[in-house]
Amino acid sequence: MSTGVHINREFEGWFLARIGAQVKRITRQVRDDAIAGCPIDSGDLVSTIKMRFPGGLRGVVSVGGRGPLVESAPYWKYVEYGTAPHWINSHGPWPLRDDHGNVFGRRVWHPGTQANPFMRRALYQRRRLGPVGVL
Repeated sequence: MSTGVHINREFEGWFLARIGAQVKRITRQVRDDAIAGCPIDSGDLVSTIKMRFPGGLRGVVSVGGRGPLVESAPYWKYVEYGTAPHWINSHGPWPLRDDHGNVFGRRVWHPGTQANPFMRRALYQRRRLGPVGVL
């Protein structure tokens, strides 16, 4: 028994090609905005911003994984979301020091860090779909 529904495979291919191109374009824009908005200290964090296309009209932008400068940057979440005030303890009998040689003691109070949501800013930009062509 026929339902009267005809699936036009040519249209399906046209649609997937056009929308797939839009997904790739917008994913690239999100990646580029994330790179532009990422705070740079050593360059390690920004080097881990990547994009991939796992299929099914999906684009993924990630941060914190393997990059050309580092094995990983697991601290990305502290940059993105910030940290609450907390104690920092030495992991040995020596005092804590900063990069300039200042000595602080074996336990110090850290006031926390303000969030710098570079990934969310990149993702939540208003973006326009480009022309997809005509039928």
